[in-house]
Amino acid sequence: MVIRARGLHFFLIILVSLDFVYGNAGPSETTNVIVGEPIGLTQVAIGREDLEIDFRSLTVGGEARVTATYQLVNASATETLQLAFALGSDASHSHTIEMDGVAVSGKLADSDRDLPSAWWPPKTTPPLRGDSRPLRFGGWSSIRPLLFDLTIPTGTSVLTVSYTEKVKIIFARPAMFRQFAYILAPAKSWSSFKDLNLSIRVPDGWEMATNLNLKKSLNTFSGRFESIPVDAIEFTLRPPIDTRLFVIQRYRSYAMLALFILVIVGSWRSGRKKILASRDQALGRSHYQPSLAHHAKNIVLHAIIASCIIGFSCYWVSLGLGVLFPMSSSEESIRRQLGLSDGYTQIFIFIGIVLLTFMTLVIVFVQGFIQFYIAKRAASATAGNAGN
Repeated sequence: MVIRARGLHFFLIILVSLDFVYGNAGPSETTNVIVGEPIGLTQVAIGREDLEIDFRSLTVGGEARVTATYQLVNASATETLQLAFALGSDASHSHTIEMDGVAVSGKLADSDRDLPSAWWPPKTTPPLRGDSRPLRFGGWSSIRPLLFDLTIPTGTSVLTVSYTEKVKIIFARPAMFRQFAYILAPAKSWSSFKDLNLSIRVPDGWEMATNLNLKKSLNTFSGRFESIPVDAIEFTLRPPIDTRLFVIQRYRSYAMLALFILVIVGSWRSGRKKILASRDQALGRSHYQPSLAHHAKNIVLHAIIASCIIGFSCYWVSLGLGVLFPMSSSEESIRRQLGLSDGYTQIFIFIGIVLLTFMTLVIVFVQGFIQFYIAKRAASATAGNAGN
């Protein structure tokens, strides 16, 4: 009995803990890209970097805008280098490269370049409120970098690189996740690196989680680091969600388990009460025997009511949340444009609801017949004692 109870609890938790989702079969996420620091072994040092990543255009399906400004310190003679920026996809565009205010031309490499393992994108990005596990990110071990030749004079100079890049989107209701990673590891190939000033701008009301400890002021996250803090900065973002949804998701599995127990116990007590009432009405009769035809109607009625309660409750705490907390028009537009959906998750959840509803029906139906036969045996024993 303990094993069955635990198994039922596990089934309820699995069913109602699935994120409610909609849609026909289709991809559940977009591909990710690699974004990072300029690559190039050199004796030139990076004395300071101001890195700004602007996510505000994500509200309309736009891209992230990355602007990195480097203070280069060359203690030796003028040096000419071919640098590579790890942009990671052909989707990168609007490249702007300036050296001391003078534009520098760059172009994408003709083929992919292999990356050291330390430069690979992270496997996950941090979870947001209401999520217990990091989100899978991953990526490739090679990229197609942006190449540019750079002449670095003796002394201090300023290199500015700016471009836009797509973010990875994971389908979810009522708001989709956005993932982004900026690879800092290549900066270790310079002579030295210090003083990273980071500024992240997000849309109004959006949540953001990162693997760095940043200060928040309105819609801007900022931080200052004396050296390279991590190999890759990980970001997870999401539009605002009604707080009531998190409360429901947090307690729904326990509420459903309590409701299931209450329904089963209530059906047992109600059925037993019906049988006792019938017995009391027949106290004056001799040789009273419970009638299956008389009690079958009550048994079926109890089973239908109990299964409907469980079925409708499971629906409203899983798939029904999409009705109570619908996706915003902008999110729905982005979803349709990208062709994202939950695949077959909705179908699996619906099948789970049907199975749990049917299981409730069978349990209540069986316990009703058990009550009937217990009452019948008791009546037979009473009749036998009276005969003696």
